[in-house]
Amino acid sequence: MAIVNTNAAYPPPHHVLRDLAMQVQSTSTVNRAWLPVTEHVCNERGRVLTGIVATMVDAICGGLAAAIAAPGWIATADLSLHVAHPLIADRELSAAARVRRAGRTTVILESEIFADDDVDTPLAYCTASFSVLQRRESNPILVAGGSDAEPRHAFVGESSEFQTNAYEACGFRYLNDGVVEVNPSEYILNSLGGIQGGVLASLVDAATVNTLGNDFETVDLHLVYVALAKVGPIVAVPTVLQCTPNNGAVSVELRDAGVPRCTTVATSIGARW
Repeated sequence: MAIVNTNAAYPPPHHVLRDLAMQVQSTSTVNRAWLPVTEHVCNERGRVLTGIVATMVDAICGGLAAAIAAPGWIATADLSLHVAHPLIADRELSAAARVRRAGRTTVILESEIFADDDVDTPLAYCTASFSVLQRRESNPILVAGGSDAEPRHAFVGESSEFQTNAYEACGFRYLNDGVVEVNPSEYILNSLGGIQGGVLASLVDAATVNTLGNDFETVDLHLVYVALAKVGPIVAVPTVLQCTPNNGAVSVELRDAGVPRCTTVATSIGARW
């Protein structure tokens, strides 16, 4: 795996990837990460926000995919996250990402997410695919290597933790009819100048809960990234496909109102645990 070089221009000093405060341990085939659980990454029931988990795995899968694609670069093409158990941990969530297929144009990875030291019972599973692109000068510098014997270290060098709710920190605004929107800012952009893929997954999570009700939690996410979300505002428009007292299926389209165009299409399942 590769780690983001702390001398690179990306991510900037104030960025969502730094506020995740992740630590990583990496090899050429596996990328492991640990996310501290604080009140600011959880909902009111003390469960980690599904979108934060998606942001975590998108980041570590993307790092490993970029190492595989070198000297090229990558962009998230699609991401699926399936939550098997409530996302609860006393101290931290951990994740392990592995390459399942590496081709000339696409890299596919799988990851599992665990609570604290329990690596026998995954809380969630993720599959992500990345398109291989030509590297740009603005893309981060990556350092390959590492082993299981090395200690954990910060994912992006200097980091902090969220000082407020993570979705509030990203700038999410909750509107009528379940709609949630956000303006692109340096804080949430990826190395290509569009909103980071995990943040877009968080926007889908927020729209799912906003339309089904705050007593629901997103337990299944599938996103297909169609175009970079760059101009804004980026508007998540949910459509309820089915809803029962305990489950709901939602289709969410993310639109870049400044272009205008669709940037991401998604489906999600919300549930009352």
